[in-house]
Parts: sequence; structure tokens; C-alpha cells
Amino acid sequence: MSIQIDISEKGDVSILKLEGSIDALSIDDLNIAFNNIRKKGNKNTLLIFKKIKYINSNAIRAILSFAKWIDHVGGELKIAEVPSNVMDIFKLMRFDELLSFYSSASDAFKSFKN
Repeated sequence: MSIQIDISEKGDVSILKLEGSIDALSIDDLNIAFNNIRKKGNKNTLLIFKKIKYINSNAIRAILSFAKWIDHVGGELKIAEVPSNVMDIFKLMRFDELLSFYSSASDAFKSFKN
């Protein structure tokens, strides 16, 4: 299964709702979405993983690279509603200590600095 990415904006926050699997076949789609956000200059991004079934190491590298860019430009990256099997991968790689995870998208959105 490929990935579907729904991108919207609320204020100064880009919101990406992701669905499917992020693997070798779909990593380019994720990188294109990240590049579109970079081009727009949006510094704050919320990734909603509620419907993600699988994520591979390439996807985690892409997310980490995007997180570094956001940090460099003074923005914030929040990740919400991560299924337990996907969260296990983030924890195994200790990225739960580097990235901001939230159980709900509304909590993550409220946590952005104004």
C-alpha cells in the first residue's frame, strides 16, 4: 500500500495527515510533501500518524532530517496519534527522546507556541 498525504494549514501550522505505509515505494511522496512545506516557509508542522500502518528506516531518516530543518529555522514539529506498532519503532531508535509526540492532534496543535 502506498501513502496518502492530506496537507492543510491552520494559522502558521502545516498539518499533514498521513495514511498507509511509508516505505521504499512511498518515501518520495513524503519527501515531496516536506519540500513543499520548506518552499512555503512554514516553520511549524503537525504530522498526524493515526492511519499509518508501517514505517521504515528511510521514513524515519526523512522525518528526522525535516525535524532538523524545522529546528534550524526556529519552528516546531509535533507528531500525533501514532499507532503503537509505529511508536515502538520510534522508541526502539530512541527518537521518542528527540521528537515531540502527542496522543491527540488537538493536544499537539494547542502546544505550538504563538
